[in-house]
Amino acid sequence: MQRTKLLILALVSVFAMSGLTAVSALAAEEPPEAFEFLGTATEWTGKQTNTHAFTGNAGKVECTEAEFKGPVPTGKTAATVNANTIIYKNCKAFSFVGATVKVEHCEYHFHEPLDTEGEPPTFADRKHEGQVDLLNAPGFTCKLTVSVSGTNCVITFNAQNNLSKVNYSNLPVTPPFTELEVEAALKNIKYTQAGSQCTGGQGTFTNGEYSGKVLVKNAWIN
Repeated sequence: MQRTKLLILALVSVFAMSGLTAVSALAAEEPPEAFEFLGTATEWTGKQTNTHAFTGNAGKVECTEAEFKGPVPTGKTAATVNANTIIYKNCKAFSFVGATVKVEHCEYHFHEPLDTEGEPPTFADRKHEGQVDLLNAPGFTCKLTVSVSGTNCVITFNAQNNLSKVNYSNLPVTPPFTELEVEAALKNIKYTQAGSQCTGGQGTFTNGEYSGKVLVKNAWIN
C-alpha cells in the first residue's frame, strides 16, 4: 500500500513538472507583443474601413476618409509604431457638410499591444489592445483643428498621451496573419472649443470620444 502511494505521488510530480516545463517553453518561445511587418516596404499605410467619428460637446465630427502613414521600424518589429502622416477627408461636423479637419505637425504613436486572449500567449493569438499618443512632430507643436465654413465654432486638439483604448485584430482568422485591423475606441480626449456657436460652450473639456477602424496590410502583432 505504501509503495502504491509513493508511486502515485511520483506520477503526480512528473505530470506537474511536465506541465510547468511546457508552459515555460511556450513562454520562452513567444516574444513580447510587438508590431511586425512583412515584405520590403519602408512605409506602412492604414486606410479606413468605416467612418471615423469624434464626439464632443459641440456634436459629432465624421470623416468617411482617413489615412495614416508611417515608417516601418528598423528590423521590421517594434513595440511602438508611429504615424507621421495623418489625413482626414470628406468630413462633416455638427451636421454641416464640408467640414475641414486640419492636421499640423502631429503624429500618432501606437503602443503597448497587450494580448487579450488569455495566458500563456501564443503565436496564434488574434486579439490585442493598447493605447495611442497624439504627439508633437519633432521640433513642432501639434495642432489638429476642426472647422466649418460659415460657422463660428472651432475645435482644437493638442498633444496628449495614453489615450485608450485601441483594439488590434490579426487577419485572416487563422494564421498566417497578413493584415492588421486597428480599431480606435478612445475616451477622455482633451479638446478646446472656441466660438460663440459652439454647443456646450467655449473652453477646454476632457470628455471627447473617438472611434474608427483602419486596415494595415503586411502587418500583424506577434
